[in-house]
Amino acid sequence: MDIKKSSFKGSWRDIEYYTDGRIIVGEWQPNIMVNGVNLLIASYLKNEGIPGISHWAVGEGDPNWDEHESSLTPYASMLINEIGRKPVSHIIYINESNEPSEVNTNRLLVTCIFETGDCIGTWREFALFGGDANMTLDSGIMINHKAHQKYLKTINVTVERQIRFIFE
Repeated sequence: MDIKKSSFKGSWRDIEYYTDGRIIVGEWQPNIMVNGVNLLIASYLKNEGIPGISHWAVGEGDPNWDEHESSLTPYASMLINEIGRKPVSHIIYINESNEPSEVNTNRLLVTCIFETGDCIGTWREFALFGGDANMTLDSGIMINHKAHQKYLKTINVTVERQIRFIFE
């Protein structure tokens, strides 16, 4: 009898809404899950009432990443240099076609909207946080981590950041 090992996968993208009316939809890209997700799942299964995904943090990361690829690890628990965070805007179930689902599935779409005045600065990394996460930088349990190409968030753009999780 073959027993399939459980795994988690994630992919993310940005949708940028500029004040001049332009909309830029980014491509889906992979990210890594970190060990904190296992802690949240175990706490949930033990009925400890620990909150799940609640905040999306962005950070400046390491400027060296502009020249050399970052060395991410599944053992990360904080961003390298968090500059801000927001409560997650919404979480929905999606089906295998990545469309909203009215029933529970093994797929989630998590969205956070960073308005024009939110988290202005250089972004090179992000993560979702749960557990005792709040608006205090570096608080909570990190669920995933992504270092990405340098992005300058300015006051003339709203960024809708999305991530899809698949639990297999």
